[in-house]
Amino acid sequence: MLTSIKGSLTNIKDSLTNIKDSSTNIKDSLTNIKDSSTNIKDSLTNIKDSSTNIKDSLTNIKDLLTNIKDSSTNIKD
Repeated sequence: MLTSIKGSLTNIKDSLTNIKDSSTNIKDSLTNIKDSSTNIKDSLTNIKDSSTNIKDSLTNIKDLLTNIKDSSTNIKD
């Protein structure tokens, strides 16, 4: 009888340890998801910034080409 109770208490202890470990794993997974979300957000911000830089560079190239065109027109005149 006492052996059976002791065995049951050991099973309960093991189950509680498993619940604790599972809870820790869930917490760690949620932290990983949060970190991944932050990384994705940062990556999207970097993409946006890079796109803006490309747009600005293309505008600069357009302006330079316009200047070259205007200069060549002035030389021609």
